[in-house]
Amino acid sequence: MSKLITRAAIVVAAVTLAAWVPLPSQGSCNSPKGCTMDAIYESYDMMHNGQMQRAMEEGQANIAAFHALKEWELRHSGAPVHHHS
Repeated sequence: MSKLITRAAIVVAAVTLAAWVPLPSQGSCNSPKGCTMDAIYESYDMMHNGQMQRAMEEGQANIAAFHALKEWELRHSGAPVHHHS
């Protein structure tokens, strides 16, 4: 009886897992190296050709610009300005 319960639990777990795992789509990766390796190589290339550093710098500049805009809007809205310490 114990083996039957164990097998039933395995089947239930497999069916549950299969329901959560997406099936490959028409546009899915069919690279000989596999999609994971493509992503790894792309990240490696970006780190070594400067693209990743530029992307991080652009992101930091966007954040700084956003904060400056919010501060400007707050100063020109007539609302009291509260500075965080």
